[in-house]
Amino acid sequence: IGSSRARDVNCLAIALAIYFLENRHSNLEVHFFGNYSDEERSMINPSKNTNIVFNNYVDKLDGYKILSKEFDYLLLYGVQGNKSTVTSKLIEYLGLRIPIIGICKGNEAEQIISDAGSGEVVNFDSQEIKDALSRAESRKIYFNPNKEFILNFTWENQFNKVKKILQ
Repeated sequence: IGSSRARDVNCLAIALAIYFLENRHSNLEVHFFGNYSDEERSMINPSKNTNIVFNNYVDKLDGYKILSKEFDYLLLYGVQGNKSTVTSKLIEYLGLRIPIIGICKGNEAEQIISDAGSGEVVNFDSQEIKDALSRAESRKIYFNPNKEFILNFTWENQFNKVKKILQ
């Protein structure tokens, strides 16, 4: 989750709290990377659940190495109500070839994740997020890539599209 102040993470916080309350012996861990204030940490994890881990900021290259070696799923949290939002993080996640749990229904990111076969998309709804966490722990979210579609999002292809527009 980025540090966008426009982003409301209440539904994620509620989903995490309920999930870990109902699944006290869960092996699922949810990691956040970045510089989070104490206020943000306590909003996302008010009960200080040990399955919710805040990691310090790491640079992108090291971060992607860590993600690709140590994590089974990637969480992409969109901005509710902003249909045309697609972050560069999504494009980079596609290249990691790890299933994405996209909390971004109604955003263009939803269409990309679906068409790419790169994971699952849920709404900004605590029940849907909680259910996705359950499927993740059961390893029922898959990366079935549409490789040709994903190639549209390489930096080189994106650059060439912009170059054509500017010519």
